[in-house]
Amino acid sequence: MSGPRSVIRFAKGAAAALLSIVAVDAQAQTAQRVDGVDLIAAQKAGGAAAAAYNGKSIELFNVRVNGFFAMNTSMRRLNPALDLRTPKSFDYVACEMSLQDVPEIAKLAIGQTLVVTGVAAVGTYSLRLNGCKIVKLLDPVLPATVSPALSGDTVSANSILT
Repeated sequence: MSGPRSVIRFAKGAAAALLSIVAVDAQAQTAQRVDGVDLIAAQKAGGAAAAAYNGKSIELFNVRVNGFFAMNTSMRRLNPALDLRTPKSFDYVACEMSLQDVPEIAKLAIGQTLVVTGVAAVGTYSLRLNGCKIVKLLDPVLPATVSPALSGDTVSANSILT
């Protein structure tokens, strides 16, 4: 049965759904811009400093790719991640990405600087960005220094050493 009450309930439900979409979109657009050095310092300080970032959507800059973390279920890493470091610290931020981002991860080179967004998860012994996305590459993608030999080709000793 449809009547005025059904129409009002439908309109309220549609309005609530629209508001939640707008809220998510607004959160994505209002990510707090954070220097990687400051985020790592807050994690080390703990307490209120760490809580200021925990669970917040941030845009992280002043970081470079130091390595890559493969998926590892025993360590509860269900997604591939980037090991991001700053020029001032040996500590890292794990930029956890989705499986759909693997082709984009494969294009990155160690030492490349970039800007990423994600939701900060600041723990006592870990610092992660969940749902991490690459916003901007600040260095060009570095070309491979050695091209692989084709099947049946000969390779010189100098090429192998290079």
